[in-house]
Amino acid sequence: MKLARGESNHRVVKEKLANGVTLVAERVPTARSVSIGVWVPIGSRDDEELCAGEAHFIEHLVFKGTTTRSALDIAREIDALGGDLNAFTSREMTCYYARVLDEFAPKAIELLADISCNPAFDEKEVETERNVVFEEIRASLDDTASLSHDFFNEAFWQGHPLGRPIAGTLATVASLDRDTLLERFERCYGAGSMVIAAAGNLDFESFKEAVEEFFADLRDAFVAERFPPSRPASLLAVGKRNSEEAHIFLGVEGLKRDDPRRYALLYLNQILGGSTSSRLFQEIREKRGLAYSTYSFFDQYEDAGCFGVYAATSAQRASEVLSVMRDELSKIATGEIEEDEFEVARGHIAGMLVLGDEDTGSKMGRLGRSQIALGEPISLEALLDETAKVTLDDVSDLAKTLLNGSPCTTVVVGPFDRTYGERFIDAEEKFLYSDSPHVCVDDDDQKGPADPVLPQ
Repeated sequence: MKLARGESNHRVVKEKLANGVTLVAERVPTARSVSIGVWVPIGSRDDEELCAGEAHFIEHLVFKGTTTRSALDIAREIDALGGDLNAFTSREMTCYYARVLDEFAPKAIELLADISCNPAFDEKEVETERNVVFEEIRASLDDTASLSHDFFNEAFWQGHPLGRPIAGTLATVASLDRDTLLERFERCYGAGSMVIAAAGNLDFESFKEAVEEFFADLRDAFVAERFPPSRPASLLAVGKRNSEEAHIFLGVEGLKRDDPRRYALLYLNQILGGSTSSRLFQEIREKRGLAYSTYSFFDQYEDAGCFGVYAATSAQRASEVLSVMRDELSKIATGEIEEDEFEVARGHIAGMLVLGDEDTGSKMGRLGRSQIALGEPISLEALLDETAKVTLDDVSDLAKTLLNGSPCTTVVVGPFDRTYGERFIDAEEKFLYSDSPHVCVDDDDQKGPADPVLPQ
């Protein structure tokens, strides 16, 4: 069977099948490829505390063999098709995806169905892949930038699953046995919550028929209840790391993923630190030469969000860079944004949306993510329309709301000891310190002078 090439222009189609699976697709008649993704709303935040990293481990294991294919069979089959087969786990979703030539789309759907529905969880393969995950975690621990981001998340989301590393820890992954992993998979990965997204040179009816055929025996899935995090506190967290550079973060409460102001947030992020013309990049790197890497960022989840800024600099310049970062946040918190920088942001956002949507994999990702996150697939045209509606006043109001007086989490990772932070914490800030930045030590009684500025 071959998925037919219809004659219609790009359009997004959605349909829910009788077994509860939601299909979303976008036909791209000029493409020679098809990208297909199997999406489930399960991520690291859904892992139990003692099983942190379980969703990520399961993502690895589906490629290690099914009831009818070995791991080598899977690898050879996708290679013979000239395609790609991969997966990722985030904090709130998991996706298994393939990209192949359009003529091989049915084979890719069958292969994805097999790994998504029938993984073997062979005991020997579980132990082999456990070692692979260990190496992935160790690589992250060796990478100070990656470790620092994990430490920031841990400090910002104090005690909540959103603050855990997606891959878990060496200890939690070591504790996961085959039966525990299989039980979690059979309970949570199935119909009802699953989304299958496709983009490329395909016909929707043929796509639907293939999914109905190959996913016919899909089990029902249980979706665990999620609990929202508490509001972030005002705190300073210092992590000791014997590195040349200091990694600095400032983060405040952001927006949930369905907040109607999310399009204005694109502009705020762009203006503050989203590109080379942004305020942070110009002030910290171009004018002062204090850092190679500096930017702003945002994370949006079902029930919470984070908006923050980051810079990496030499340990000797940490206090100066932190001071500049705070100054830039204070300036934009007033809502004073120039018309010309707003228009530059508008052009950059529109361009990045279009350029980032050029290939079928990106289109499939847009469809799957939006269906999981918002309950509807979003077309590129709809994204462009919504971002074009944003006004300067929208961005100014959002800057004042998010940044004017909000509790701020400040994280610094570098070659600093406990006294580095103790000397500069103010009366309103909580102090956290770790000499192994995956574990925060709470020192509520450690206070210091007002207006904390970390020393050089």
